[in-house]
Amino acid sequence: MTHIPPAQRIESLGRFRTVIREIQGSIEAGLLIQDFGPGLFNAAGVAINDLGSNGPWPDIVDMYFKDADGGQRYRLFVEVYRGGGGTWGPT
Repeated sequence: MTHIPPAQRIESLGRFRTVIREIQGSIEAGLLIQDFGPGLFNAAGVAINDLGSNGPWPDIVDMYFKDADGGQRYRLFVEVYRGGGGTWGPT
């Protein structure tokens, strides 16, 4: 992975799986860092690297990230349980 995934709607489990893999690849490449900072809500209570691409997943995934340069922040929010979809992108 040589780039941070672009902002996008997540409207299927297939897209969710792809976004998980892309974010994990961006972390491995040193482009993104998961942000567990004070005041940030992580509904899953887990790191993105603990999510397998085939589940099981928490009912709600709500995670924050920042680029390695510390400038741009990103959010992954997906309502898995009800199939409501979600989003990935800058905050």
